[in-house]
Amino acid sequence: MNQQILLTIPLDEFKTIQKNWIKEVLTEIDQETSSAKTDLPELLSAKQTANFLGISKVTLWKWSQQGKLVSYQISGRIRYKRDEILQAIKGVKNLKYRREDK
Repeated sequence: MNQQILLTIPLDEFKTIQKNWIKEVLTEIDQETSSAKTDLPELLSAKQTANFLGISKVTLWKWSQQGKLVSYQISGRIRYKRDEILQAIKGVKNLKYRREDK
């Protein structure tokens, strides 16, 4: 059984409560992102990058070809920069359902 409490509070107080809650949520998100940064090495292999993103290496290669991710060839091996991967994640809203005009 759900319990509900109805309160009457001034609009200004409600806005302050809402702003504080949003700040808390954004702080939590920032902390999660910064902890992800420390868990990952600076340069990731294709396999590490694909595993982190939850995609196949073929999809990773396609995204690199399309410019969604930047890859670097170092000593004959493909590497991806951690910060660029995290930045790309923030920039992607929903790739699966985005339609491209052809």
